[in-house]
Formats: sequence, structure tokens, C-alpha cells
Amino acid sequence: MNPGDALFDGLVAHGHVVPVGVAGAFGRGPVFEDVLARFDALVSRIAADESPEWVMFPPVIDRRVLDRVRYLDSFPQLCGSVHSFFGDPKQAAALAETSAGGGDWGPYLGQTGVVLAPACCYPLYPTLEGTLPAGGRVVSLLGWAYRHEPSPEPTRMQAFRVRELVRAGSPDDVVLWRDRWLDRGVALLQALGLP
Repeated sequence: MNPGDALFDGLVAHGHVVPVGVAGAFGRGPVFEDVLARFDALVSRIAADESPEWVMFPPVIDRRVLDRVRYLDSFPQLCGSVHSFFGDPKQAAALAETSAGGGDWGPYLGQTGVVLAPACCYPLYPTLEGTLPAGGRVVSLLGWAYRHEPSPEPTRMQAFRVRELVRAGSPDDVVLWRDRWLDRGVALLQALGLP
């Protein structure tokens, strides 16, 4: 038995996660969601002194963003590309027949202009180009991310929410901000009683 199986089975038994038949993807029960909402609120209170801008993006991004940052050079196995049907009615019928027969209908699809976001900050970066305001920017993001890492271990998810704070500014300001948040993160986990 995989060590993650007992944890996953316990989370299911208590209604915290809802299996959907795909490793690394599951529904979230009310207690699971409540814990996430409370943790997010705690992070928001800690970050309030910085007055971060809230920006929300969809879980898909222009695939050219991944090309530009050369994501596929380092993480090709994690990429989630969105494909769709572009064919004519005859090809649609063949697609439906192939699917109904349990066949591989992937060849009937073509790549779209979007990929699944591997982190919720990726769509933000292109918007930061140009001149920053004096003092830079702090942006708060909450969104869905996808990484193709199917696993029965419930802490290794393919689709997951990410809370990110992004600091854009001078290198010195960003390093100081990062160091302050490293200390804040440790203090936060210790305050929660987590080892």
C-alpha cells in the first residue's frame, strides 16, 4: 500500500475530499474549504500593511508566456496544454464514434492558444512590463494552477489553488521584501503549531 493511500482514504472517509477518479485531482469538502479560507484570511491580515493590489486571472494563460520564459526547457513533463476540436461535421462524427467505441480521440484535437497556468503568477508578469510606479508594486493573487504530476498522494495535486504575493521593484527592495516574508512564513507556521 502506498503511504499516501491511508491519508487519502481517511480524508475521503471524513468528507474532506471527494474522489473524481483521477490521481492528483479531487473535490474539496466543506471543512477542507473552511481551513483554506481561514488560512487565506490569515495571510491577508499579515500582508495588509503592504496594501497589495488584488488581481485575479483565469486558470489558462497565453501559451506564448511559457515559450517566452522557456518553461518547456525545464518542466516539459508538467505542462498542461489545452486542445480543442477544429474539424468539420464529418470529422465531428468520426470523433464521436471513436470516443463511443473507447478509442483514442486525441488525434481529432488541435492545440489552442492557451495552456493551463502552472502557477497563478504567470499571467501577471507580462502586465508588469514598462515603468513601475515609485516604490514598485505588491500584487496578491489567488488562483488555480495545473501541473501534470498525477499521484495518489493527496498532497501532490495536479490541480490546486495557489496564494501568491508578488513584489516588483528594485532588486534591493525585492530581496528585502523576500527576506521579510521568509521570516513571516516561518513565524506563521510556528504560530499554527506546525513543525
